[in-house]
Amino acid sequence: MAINLRFTFLNSIKMRSKHNLFLLALSFPLLILTACTSLSSAEEEQQDTEEEETSAPPSGFASDILAEVNSFRELGYQCGNKQMPAVAPLSWSTELASAALLHAQDMSDHTHFSHKGTNGSTSAQRAEAAGYNWITIGENIAFGHPNISSVVQGWMDSKDHCKNIMNPAFKDMGAGEKGTYWSQTLGARR
Repeated sequence: MAINLRFTFLNSIKMRSKHNLFLLALSFPLLILTACTSLSSAEEEQQDTEEEETSAPPSGFASDILAEVNSFRELGYQCGNKQMPAVAPLSWSTELASAALLHAQDMSDHTHFSHKGTNGSTSAQRAEAAGYNWITIGENIAFGHPNISSVVQGWMDSKDHCKNIMNPAFKDMGAGEKGTYWSQTLGARR
């Protein structure tokens, strides 16, 4: 019997190494601070422009993994013995991508495969630290997959990971990879 070296694991609810620096740079969200005052027309236009820039479609690794995940969400999928219906596509979140990438790097750097970070952090804490104000949050992790298609298919072949990906409560995702350690964080904002 062959030993399958590919492992995936679920927490209640990653990036080619050469793209890590690019995605890390993208993962620091644009912060817009406002006080209890109204904005002028010019300030409103500038804020609208800045918001449009932060919601621009991702490129490279981000667009590839997002497209792969959304291709399953678009059609629906059999997760274990439960048929999951088609659901709305996820949007890319730079905050969730930052949280996922840092977790993948932590797992790789410490040869540690767990939903808990080596510092004891949870996926919810990592998302909050990255600036994501969530109402629901989840995480899929994996080890040993060589590419995006392989890791996403691995998650879809695992009943609980699949249910995370197909969960209509999730609206956003981010992902990160270092070596063959992968992390995907899914969420919905407050």
